[in-house]
Amino acid sequence: MGQIFCTIVRPDQKDWVDRLDLTKFTINMSISETTKYVPFKLNEGYMPSMIKEIHTDEIIPKRIQAFTQQALQNLANTHNTIIKS
Repeated sequence: MGQIFCTIVRPDQKDWVDRLDLTKFTINMSISETTKYVPFKLNEGYMPSMIKEIHTDEIIPKRIQAFTQQALQNLANTHNTIIKS
């Protein structure tokens, strides 16, 4: 986790708390090299999804769209950092 935070947290370290939940989620969604399993599957018995199915007739508020896009970007960045580490 230390290596991941060194990569994704700002130099002034004021955003580390904001990165904690998605970092934990990403680690728990990553396949363990040792066990070849995803921690969520082993611990909880299922794979959670953070993306709700959206129907085209639904109106999605802009702030929810922005949050979702940022969450997905943070997840992708954290995933890439884990792979690099």
